[in-house]
Amino acid sequence: MDSLVKPKRELAKRRKSTKVMNKVIELLQKDFSSSDINDMKNNPELLKYVCNEVENLVKKKYNIDKKKLVLEIISKVVANINDNDRKSMSDNIEFLHSNRLRGNGYNSSKERNTKTN
Repeated sequence: MDSLVKPKRELAKRRKSTKVMNKVIELLQKDFSSSDINDMKNNPELLKYVCNEVENLVKKKYNIDKKKLVLEIISKVVANINDNDRKSMSDNIEFLHSNRLRGNGYNSSKERNTKTN
């Protein structure tokens, strides 16, 4: 049942972040086994995959910190993430963003849904 009250501002932003996080986690669990995800924790391809999904699911109007969201998602699906891993991932996200390396090489969930419909 849908809520009668539609959240605004910060609540809407947090609600959207949670929906995006759940969707990306669902996609990761569907596409990869948990042992694969844990084995790839330092793999830039996993990071790029998550970045692409978040990029395609988050609209600018929500003003969501995508980098923070990506780090949250990876922290939820990968076991044993430490501060050094987070720092390294954060630096890699900055690198991907500054070099515009997102969007290439992976079909986003949006593209997969378009192809199947």
